[in-house]
Amino acid sequence: MPSFRVTMRLGSMRPGIAPTEALPSAAKAAATLAILESSDLRILGGLPHIIVRFTVEDTEIALQVAAHITATTDNRVEVLTTTVTRLTRGRWQPAH
Repeated sequence: MPSFRVTMRLGSMRPGIAPTEALPSAAKAAATLAILESSDLRILGGLPHIIVRFTVEDTEIALQVAAHITATTDNRVEVLTTTVTRLTRGRWQPAH
């Protein structure tokens, strides 16, 4: 099964939500629909990004999983952008 990665650029925290809740929530959302490989919080270009890597059977399912992860995360922290990529021959390529 192929690996996919969702990268979300984050903005402001939602009122009443602790910053430590965003990453575990995103990982849990992925794990409910896919095989979770990893999750990470990084600072890229001065902004926080959550990166969730998971495995599913095809791109259509991956895009559905990505939408679920984004919606769940957006309940806790403003998601400014979401990018979905697929690991193909050792390189991350845009998922279509």
